[in-house]
Amino acid sequence: MAYDSLSIHDAGLMVNLLDNERYRRVCFEPGTDADGTSLIRFYHHTHDQAALDA
Repeated sequence: MAYDSLSIHDAGLMVNLLDNERYRRVCFEPGTDADGTSLIRFYHHTHDQAALDA
């Protein structure tokens, strides 16, 4: 699935899509960086990218 942007976090985070005019869906992918530090990747999908097929 296409995504508009990607952000990577290694500490505290908050997700609120209820009041988000730009993004409809965010997919989460846990992982580690090259040093083994835990992180999570957020793939941000716009309303058009996350639209349901009829």
